Amino acid sequence: MFAASRVIAIDDEEPYLQKLCRALHDSGIPCVPLKYPDQQPPENGGWFRNVRIVFCDLHLIPSAANVEQSYAAIGTMLERIIPDGGSPLLLVIWTNYPNQVDELQKYLGDRYPPDKQPSAVLALSKADFENDNAKRLPDAIRERLESNPQLCALLEW
Repeated sequence: MFAASRVIAIDDEEPYLQKLCRALHDSGIPCVPLKYPDQQPPENGGWFRNVRIVFCDLHLIPSAANVEQSYAAIGTMLERIIPDGGSPLLLVIWTNYPNQVDELQKYLGDRYPPDKQPSAVLALSKADFENDNAKRLPDAIRERLESNPQLCALLEW
């Protein structure tokens, strides 16, 4: 009856969230914005279970005592979004610190079962998409995806 969105954008800063969603919408890609911590996926996943791409800021908790608190927040959201048994999901980390994405992947790998982890993780630097460069965001994602045909097929499912 209602079509489920396949793309979610999550950020704790409204300007970045709006920029990301606007760039996606302008390219014909509908997405659901979630401003952390006010908005989060329901505990049972609900219609979020059809999501194939999650854009997420790496540091969702700027006042955190350590970065692992933000990693835990990301893990909790993925746990809610990814159905039991797993599902293909691309996690695009939208950050000013793309060099920390490997740490996030290790954190998720150490603490969550394989069926509650994303199929792939990409890092995109927010700085690369400032001002008018935001229009290039969907093309940058497509370029990265097209380099892996298996991942493209999973995400189209």
